[in-house]
Amino acid sequence: MSGAKRRKLTKEKEEKESLITQKIPRIDTFFINRETVQETAQTSSSATTEDSTGEQISRLQVESIVENEKEAEEEEIIDEVTNSVTSAAETRADGHDRDFSLTDPEGFNDWKNDVRIAEHERSLGHRENTQKHVLRGNLLGKIDSKLHVQYIQECNYWRQVLTRVIIAIKFLATRGLAFRETEEKFGSVSNGNYLGIREVMARNDPFLQNHIDRFGNPEKGNVSYFSKDICEEFIAMIYVDLLKKLISDVKASKYYAISVDSTPDISHSDQLTFIIRYVCKNGEPVERFLQFIPIEGHHASEIEQAIMQVLFNKDIDIKDCRGQSYDNASNMSGCYGGVQAKIIERNPLAIYVPCAAHSLNLVGQAAADCCSRATRFFMFVQHVYTFLSAATSRWGQIKSKVENQPGMLLPKSLSGTRWSARAEACRALVRSWESLRDALDDIAENGSEKPSTKAEAEGLSQQFGLLETAIMAVTWSDILERFEKTNKSLQRVNIDLTTLVQLYDALQAFVVGLRDRFDDYEEKAKELSQCNEYAHENQRRRRRTARFDEVSGNEAILDGKQNMRIKTFLVILDRLSSELEKRSLAYKNVNARFGFLSRLPSLTDAEIITQCEDLRTTYSTDLDNDFGEECIHFRNFIREIRLTEDEINIGKCLMIIREKNIVATFPNMDIVFRMYLTLFSSNATGERSFSTLKRVKYYLRNTMGQNRLSSLAFLSSNSELVDMAETDAIIDKFARLKARKRTF
Repeated sequence: MSGAKRRKLTKEKEEKESLITQKIPRIDTFFINRETVQETAQTSSSATTEDSTGEQISRLQVESIVENEKEAEEEEIIDEVTNSVTSAAETRADGHDRDFSLTDPEGFNDWKNDVRIAEHERSLGHRENTQKHVLRGNLLGKIDSKLHVQYIQECNYWRQVLTRVIIAIKFLATRGLAFRETEEKFGSVSNGNYLGIREVMARNDPFLQNHIDRFGNPEKGNVSYFSKDICEEFIAMIYVDLLKKLISDVKASKYYAISVDSTPDISHSDQLTFIIRYVCKNGEPVERFLQFIPIEGHHASEIEQAIMQVLFNKDIDIKDCRGQSYDNASNMSGCYGGVQAKIIERNPLAIYVPCAAHSLNLVGQAAADCCSRATRFFMFVQHVYTFLSAATSRWGQIKSKVENQPGMLLPKSLSGTRWSARAEACRALVRSWESLRDALDDIAENGSEKPSTKAEAEGLSQQFGLLETAIMAVTWSDILERFEKTNKSLQRVNIDLTTLVQLYDALQAFVVGLRDRFDDYEEKAKELSQCNEYAHENQRRRRRTARFDEVSGNEAILDGKQNMRIKTFLVILDRLSSELEKRSLAYKNVNARFGFLSRLPSLTDAEIITQCEDLRTTYSTDLDNDFGEECIHFRNFIREIRLTEDEINIGKCLMIIREKNIVATFPNMDIVFRMYLTLFSSNATGERSFSTLKRVKYYLRNTMGQNRLSSLAFLSSNSELVDMAETDAIIDKFARLKARKRTF
């Protein structure tokens, strides 16, 4: 069949279908005609009607005439539809322009064949009829309009129910609270937080109260959406939704850094925390917890494999990693076989920065172990706390003496890993010195106490009376207070390496300056201990036998003050200074690459070009050849906006570029700022995730699965992101997963 003939037949077909559509009586016309007939019949019942010949027509004759005309019109429509279908069948019989339809006269009974159904949906007749159906439905309404309204109301009802379910899940997850207990029934005191919070919400929510009354404790086969399975599904969906957004932000930033650390959980399984650091769109660096990874060993190869598996699963390229930070353990920080060395083999640009807070703890630990008197002092501090807290009666005595005195503190315990605890312990010891000593004296003189308890209390009280103990207390109190303040600053997310190096240098200068303040500490100690003599002066001097080649007169004899100053005080300060200098070298070497960026206003053009060329050589794949000229341009821009050198830091410069929307003007500066700000200063975020782990998985929840643990820990650690999870989108996704209708 030629194309012209085919187009002609198609046109004739459309005209016939249009004619048929026009002749089909519309629904509103049908009801209007019926009303007209009824009015005519009512009129004819009271009066007769005359035809054109003047003869009277009864009501029955009028109804008969209307019915005959209606039957004639229906027969005409059926004939035209049959002719149209026959013409379409003849056209398809020619083998050209065949549109399959389920209304084909040939018939169709293969309902399991989805291909034939898809052919019908793509057919011309189906599309045209669907369009006509929609148009007619929009004009006249559908026969199932009331059913559709009921369907919409039902959807809105359950959407409101699920909205309240998600609100409760977000609240509990962000706070790390348990969801369930032993029962899952409303009205029970053992139904857990998940159902209990709904009971609290229902007190001021009539809708929720009505739903709980109707479906609160459903039997088998009824739906309430309050079950634990639905709860777990929503937790997983919220976690996946937020994780996708986080990974999208990481990829948008491109550059990132990683940090991992491990700790055992309540079920004695090692959990490796994975932290990622990147720069947000506004130029602010952020650190996010991703997940916990169960590990069986602590070998560097095993941890490296776990890191690479996480990056592969999240579709994050290791080549974009610009930094890594771990603690100072040999399996992590080893320069040959550690994790940082293995990551550098994969990506040489992933700079290793040891945790500054952990390094500062190691500095304090080295100083505390440098001499026997320092070691004995911290043993004494722990002994005081252990003795007083061992019995409630002893703790009650010291509490009664301390709690009513302003500025006094109860004794604190030491911590092997958290040196801020040592600062708190020394501060409490100095402030409550007299109260602690009086409490120990009362215990030693109490006749109802055991002899061993009284002897131990008397020994501790004698230690409080020693001048050497008081000197160590006031000295370590000042040193550890500065360490604590510095440590808190190092744990901030928005701190950069330049500030980190400055803090280390300032702390080292502070320690060196203490060398000339021994007399001040001695005066404070005498006032505190009420003792003016050193115990060393009252001890018998030990005589050492001289060797045959020694002269006995050359031995220096030190008094109590000089012995305390030279053999204890200066030894501690020198060890602190040397350890601070050694630990700060790792940060100074990294800061040497980027540190000039915070001193741009004071540098000449030649100095900027030299520094930029060295940096461009290292990051040749990231920075362009005109990086030096662009840096000079940016320096002039800073001068124009009148920023002083004290006000300039790399984080603020990047935020200015983003706020003023001049990334296109300074693209290389934006890149180098992002790479610098992705570098970790400490692993504090990883340590915080361990606190989250202890809240989420404790002894009553020790059988929690790994996926649920990571989901709840993610929602609790990144609680500020939970509100970003769109409730409507989660409900729509849930509805798609639960839909039972088959889509052909």
